[in-house]
Amino acid sequence: MSELKTEEPATQVSDEKGDHWAHYRSIQLTPEQKQVLERLSPQQIQATALAGEKIQTIITTAPGNGAPIGGIKVIAEHGWFAARPSGTEEVYKIYAESFQGEDHLRRLLEEAQVLISNASAAAAQGQRSGGHGA
Repeated sequence: MSELKTEEPATQVSDEKGDHWAHYRSIQLTPEQKQVLERLSPQQIQATALAGEKIQTIITTAPGNGAPIGGIKVIAEHGWFAARPSGTEEVYKIYAESFQGEDHLRRLLEEAQVLISNASAAAAQGQRSGGHGA
């Protein structure tokens, strides 16, 4: 999986939560990789830290109503990312938000891409070797 293109600069927002920065990346993937990503579960994410912070939770469903979010969301104290396959292109998108600044946001995006790549590769290997992978 490789990064598709560089999008616009990060967006800085100020609201009742304070200042935060948001951005996304699009990463190319094959149809097989897309199927693996669609089935990733929180248990398949082996990392315990994200951008230097302990991962607090990993979800695949919305907290309010339990509806599938169409991907996976990893949350740490001062930031999070969500990764989900596109419904129209052979890419997946990583959306990230940081409450510590643009450098932290960049780190979230970079680590998210590695984390998803590693989890997807392990899940695909499990599927090829007869495991359940999901």
